[in-house]
Amino acid sequence: MALSSLTAYTPEQYRALGITSFQFPPSRTSTGSPDNKIAINLGGWVGTNLLAFTLTDAPNSVSGVTIDTDATNTIMVNVVPGVNPSGITTYWTVDMGTGASGTNWEFSCLVEFNNTNTGTWKFVKGKSTEPKPR
Repeated sequence: MALSSLTAYTPEQYRALGITSFQFPPSRTSTGSPDNKIAINLGGWVGTNLLAFTLTDAPNSVSGVTIDTDATNTIMVNVVPGVNPSGITTYWTVDMGTGASGTNWEFSCLVEFNNTNTGTWKFVKGKSTEPKPR
């Protein structure tokens, strides 16, 4: 399913969303070397279709985020030099599609610095580490 409805929130609005933590933490891998001036943290689910997350810019940088129309389940974050003396955290949800929380979902964050691709963070639905009953 394609992503839709990327929505920004204030910290207060984000906390009021009723975010449900993941049953098992998602795994995270990277390709390339995603710029370290941005950090992404997945918060959990709002209902069964909205994925909640935060983006934190490093000091002296600022980022913009959009849905990547060229890749499935991917947002694109462009980091540029900024003047903020401390890190800035922004709060988001993105619609992953009806019932996405119950699927084997994947979510990626393509990171650019000054419009140059530096790499991608990929998150995959977490799995139980418990052995299956016989």
